[in-house]
Amino acid sequence: MKPGDARILVVDDEDPIRQVVRSALEGYAVDEAADGQTAMDMLRQFPYDVLLTDPALPGTGKEALFEEAHRLSPETVVIVMARPGDIRSAVDAVRRGASDFLPKPFQPAELVLRTERGMEERQLKRENDRMRNELGEKHRFSSLVGDSAPMRDVCNLIRLITRKTATVLVEGEPGTGKELVARVIHANSPRKDQPLVTIRCSAIPPHLFREEFSGRLAEARRGTLLLDKVSSLPIGLQIELLRALEDRELERNGGPVVVRIIATSGTDLAAAVGRGEFRSDLYGRLNVIPIRIPPLRQRRDDIPQLVAHFVQRYCAERALAPRQVSHDALYGLLDYDWPGNVRQLEHTVETAVALAADRPVLETRDFPLIAGRPGSDWERNGIVIPEGGIHFNTVISELEKRLILQSLKTARGNKKKAAELLHLKRTTFVEKLRKMKMRGDPPPKAGQ
Repeated sequence: MKPGDARILVVDDEDPIRQVVRSALEGYAVDEAADGQTAMDMLRQFPYDVLLTDPALPGTGKEALFEEAHRLSPETVVIVMARPGDIRSAVDAVRRGASDFLPKPFQPAELVLRTERGMEERQLKRENDRMRNELGEKHRFSSLVGDSAPMRDVCNLIRLITRKTATVLVEGEPGTGKELVARVIHANSPRKDQPLVTIRCSAIPPHLFREEFSGRLAEARRGTLLLDKVSSLPIGLQIELLRALEDRELERNGGPVVVRIIATSGTDLAAAVGRGEFRSDLYGRLNVIPIRIPPLRQRRDDIPQLVAHFVQRYCAERALAPRQVSHDALYGLLDYDWPGNVRQLEHTVETAVALAADRPVLETRDFPLIAGRPGSDWERNGIVIPEGGIHFNTVISELEKRLILQSLKTARGNKKKAAELLHLKRTTFVEKLRKMKMRGDPPPKAGQ
């Protein structure tokens, strides 16, 4: 904080002391009060950055001014200027929250030092609080690893709906993390202190469904009920689920049960409705807020971050030192299509950590899934890192440009088709084209 930005109140019944303080703190905005009552009136009018005060003041109890300052402005830095016979009071004030005490008589330089140190400590506390809040927000969503555009869309949607009570349908291929998304929604909702109860729809015998559902519904009272793999329910049980969702009350004694419903499906329920495999009325009841989790092949940008996340997890579980992943291995992982999505990638990394034993770097041979494959696209393109190294961002930018231009050429200039060839959203593809033009890259010619 610059001197001119800080406002200081000095409270002392001795005029020479107040003059010394004002002179020493020249450049700061310093106000004065000769008694406790006047100081309290001034504190109620303005939140001072620093309060310099004698613990034994006329006009108020020695503790009243200190307590009033903290009540009105908890961030105010309080420095007690103690007379030789009142050190005990100063020490007691520090125990109750004062930042520091300064024995009288004091040198002006010592006053300046302690005042500036108090303000620096306050600023540091503010920064720590801010970072802790930001970190807390990040950690609430930290299990959803990835910063690609598709995952940012998912996280932004989750943030919008966490405080709502409407039913959520989470769809995605097996292994994309649908149940994880459901748990993040619950953990960030007002119901986070209530139960999250899961019904494994694929594992319930038909003759036990009614009893199982009623019991789980009662268990989830005021919390969240997760219908996992709801698409696996036979048509005959779907009508019972629909009726339960319409009233959300137990047929047996127990009173009304108010829960939030989250359902997950590994198949496209709209398509299942079209095939006659899923009731359209039940689909309408579940599909109030739809969330679609993208497959890993459509969010390849997240693979390096996911790999690092899983390597750290499994090294920690095995009490191993942190491991790195070689460039060749990472290129191979990026080149793979991952039909089993994030779950398959996780299992692959877990295997690699085990196979690498004490080696500090995970090599391609540690990933059996990619180790036996013929040369990857990366290897066929002849990417070589010379002894002097390469500029990573430049190489990636150049490769991205080549892919975009080649896809446009293959699609004969059709941007929608070119985006599909790269498994990108059309909006993402168009945004990358725009950035290419901003960088001064030559625009693709018509017909390319």
